[in-house]
Amino acid sequence: MVNPLFIKQLPGRKSDIRDAHWIGLVLMKGLVSGSYVPDQQVQSLRQYERRYSYLNKRIIHVEQCIDMQLQRCNIRFSNYLSDIGSQAMRKVVKGIANLR
Repeated sequence: MVNPLFIKQLPGRKSDIRDAHWIGLVLMKGLVSGSYVPDQQVQSLRQYERRYSYLNKRIIHVEQCIDMQLQRCNIRFSNYLSDIGSQAMRKVVKGIANLR
């Protein structure tokens, strides 16, 4: 794989099969440097980190949705609790859910 930054700087078009062949030859001759491809362990670690970040964002989004639904019902706990995702808020939401 060739670093796209270096390919962008090369003159000419880079869209057809002949250009791809030419880019491959340029890479083999060492005129452009290849892209950094991390090993499998680093790739899997990055994948876990992306998933962890996504799940954290999703948790925050769901907590905000719960708070918005409670505010629509005129229940405003966010004025009294500093953290929407705190243990106290979860107990209150479970208590409200058990009343139904």
